[in-house]
Formats: sequence, structure tokens, C-alpha cells
Amino acid sequence: MKHYRNPFTRDGEELVSVSSGMVADEATKKDLLTAYDIGEANFLSFVESRIDKKEVDFFAPIKVNKLRTFAGAKRPERKKPEALQHVEADRSLFAKLAVVAKERDISMKEILCYLLSPVPGCMASADYGSIAKTRKAQLLAYLECLSLVVK
Repeated sequence: MKHYRNPFTRDGEELVSVSSGMVADEATKKDLLTAYDIGEANFLSFVESRIDKKEVDFFAPIKVNKLRTFAGAKRPERKKPEALQHVEADRSLFAKLAVVAKERDISMKEILCYLLSPVPGCMASADYGSIAKTRKAQLLAYLECLSLVVK
């Protein structure tokens, strides 16, 4: 369980996208962490200049904040699946386990209890190495079922 982390806590220094698993660069991280404060400052400025002092017309255009998000981040290039190499590696690992089991008189039932891949097949994507990503809506529906999210 060392390789998994709770996406809703800030354990480390990195910001990770829940949907893609991508790590934010420093500029994106700064913008994401200060987005609320920037929005609050813009709101106060809007109220002061357009409602309190009436220096600017209420219907004048508002300046757009161009904050970086995960959507604008450059995604890393995907490698083509190397399934054949993984199958060969799994086959050689299985052969080694079979030889060890035979020499040490261990039952094959016990040997086959262990995984032959770095990630369980039900959680892995086709490239046998990365965790499969799901839609955030599915996660939200699951959390609502658990009554962890207040409607």
C-alpha cells in the first residue's frame, strides 16, 4: 500500500490530478493553490470599484484571469503498450517459481497465490504498469453511496 495515496489529502509537496494522475508543474501548482485568494481579491475589487465608488460602469467587461490548470498542462507522451515483453517476463517469473516450488516441495496452489505483475490485473491499464484511471463522476457517485459527500 506504499504506492497508493489518498487524493484528498496533501501529504506530499506534489499536486496530482485525480482523473489523469498527472503531477502539476510549479507554475500550475502556484495558480491552483492561490486561485481562491485571487478570486476573492477580484471580487472585492469589483464591489469596490463598481458598486461602492461607482468609478467603473457596472456592465463593463471584467478582466479574465488566465490561471494554469491541469487542462492546459502538457501531457506526457504515452508509450505504446509493451504487452509482449510483460508476458515474457511473467512467463519467465512463473518458470522460476515453478522450479523453486519443485525443489523446496511447495505446493503450486500456494505459489499461484502471488501476483506475476507489478499491479493487479483488475486495477491496471493495458500497459501492465500504470493504474487505470476512471471518471470522476463514478468516484462521486460511489462517495455519495457511502454518505461521505453531503448533497
